[in-house]
Amino acid sequence: MLGLDLLLLWFKDLMYLHIGDTEHIVLLSYQAELERVSLRYTRKDLVTILSAITSAKQKLNQHTHPTLVMEQLTLQMQR
Repeated sequence: MLGLDLLLLWFKDLMYLHIGDTEHIVLLSYQAELERVSLRYTRKDLVTILSAITSAKQKLNQHTHPTLVMEQLTLQMQR
């Protein structure tokens, strides 16, 4: 679950960059990298990915097979 939490923070920070809210960025030491990577995603992409990560976390809490959850998440994150 820690990996999904970190992934969620990363993509939330990307969203904060997109909307110009740099005050709420958590991973400040990676801000330059975030700015570079943020150019690859639209806001719609980020909303879709954030939703997929949240859904994956919920599925893991419901004792769904972890490998299956991560495979589904990977497919949903691909564009």
